[in-house]
Amino acid sequence: MNNDYLLKLFELEKISQLLYKLTGNTVDINKKEMLSSRWGKLLRELNLSPETSFINNLNIIEKNHSQNFINRYTTNTTYFFREIGQMNWMYDNLDIIKESSGKLSVLCLPSSSGEEIYSLATILNKASKEQNLIWNIDGFDISQKVLKLANNAVYDYSKSNSKIPSQYKDSWNELFTTDIVKEHNFPDTKSYKLIKNLFNINFYHGNIMEGAVNSKKYDIIFCRNMLIYFEEKEVEIIIGNLLRMLKPDGYLAIGHSETAFGHKDKLTKVSNFNIFKNSPSSI
Repeated sequence: MNNDYLLKLFELEKISQLLYKLTGNTVDINKKEMLSSRWGKLLRELNLSPETSFINNLNIIEKNHSQNFINRYTTNTTYFFREIGQMNWMYDNLDIIKESSGKLSVLCLPSSSGEEIYSLATILNKASKEQNLIWNIDGFDISQKVLKLANNAVYDYSKSNSKIPSQYKDSWNELFTTDIVKEHNFPDTKSYKLIKNLFNINFYHGNIMEGAVNSKKYDIIFCRNMLIYFEEKEVEIIIGNLLRMLKPDGYLAIGHSETAFGHKDKLTKVSNFNIFKNSPSSI
């Protein structure tokens, strides 16, 4: 890392405060080298001089480049079929989750670069051939950078192939092709690319801290491994906003180490995979 960008404590605190202001998210200021490295990359991305005072650069970024800041400092760890136990539970319980008409509406946030959503799509594609099922998935994320990757739907083969469970392999192969994709971030890399036009998958930009991201009601919401980055009071706000988008008898899946602070009385745990059923009183 270029030591020119090794930030001082008060500068790390200012970055943390701005991230909280923009997203409600917190950041560990003890990760000095990582945060400093990202700051240096952000300055280069925006053609801002490191010779300019830190405060001046931060003010410029907050006023004119807040999305770039969010893209750089939010965490986007994800992979295909993450926490597969929850996805298998959904597959096994579609009869009680979906509407009597066979329709199923799914929300996944943060959507990140799309791996978890396309995993769900693979499972629902398989299920739709086995039963009466018409499904759609909406994905939301605060980072426009990862949403672009999700819409592009090109993934490194070497990092993806081992993640695909055997029971869903045939369905996966209906959605993705294996090819050398030159426009991928790693040119001439063997990659998976989405080949089937899935008009029932949509990605949107939004911030769940600011309220319900849309007016729709969902049968099941996946919000995994995001709440751990927020303080308890923010988690309570997020869960409340999610419940406003969940049908009265809908289901909420959160990360295995996460807790639905402030709303336990409105949710009934139905699975050891940290899946909860909504109650009508929560709407």
